[in-house]
Amino acid sequence: MDFPTVATAASLVSNAISSLKNVREMAKETSNDDLNAKINDAYGALLDLREYALVIDDENRKLKEQIAAKANYLGPLPPHGYYYSASDADKKHPLCPKCYQSDPQQLGFMDEPKNWSYGIKRDCKLCGKTIWEVPPNYAQHETLREYDPYG
Repeated sequence: MDFPTVATAASLVSNAISSLKNVREMAKETSNDDLNAKINDAYGALLDLREYALVIDDENRKLKEQIAAKANYLGPLPPHGYYYSASDADKKHPLCPKCYQSDPQQLGFMDEPKNWSYGIKRDCKLCGKTIWEVPPNYAQHETLREYDPYG
């Protein structure tokens, strides 16, 4: 339901409340207690409906704001699941997937790639999560460890 539909629904409820208010005033002049009770029940139900329409309108507005905010970011993009700002055309400043997907959402940037244990990694500057862009090559590490230049 978009905003014009909710606004129209709220307007219709307001018109119905006005009409029912007039009928209730006219019914007060009669001595039919059952009729007065039914009119009061209908009036209460319309007020509840109006309140519910306003809550839905507020929720709808918040969801639209969230959708608009998400359009400012791209991702998750393979192979590492990074998110990027839409303004980062070169994709040089990835956002941390863990932070981006957290609730509440945070925008943690990954640091520059680092060579580490014959692999390449990035760490989140906010939460510290490590993502290996090139997995560490422990076999290469062991080969170098076995080499003894003095032996």
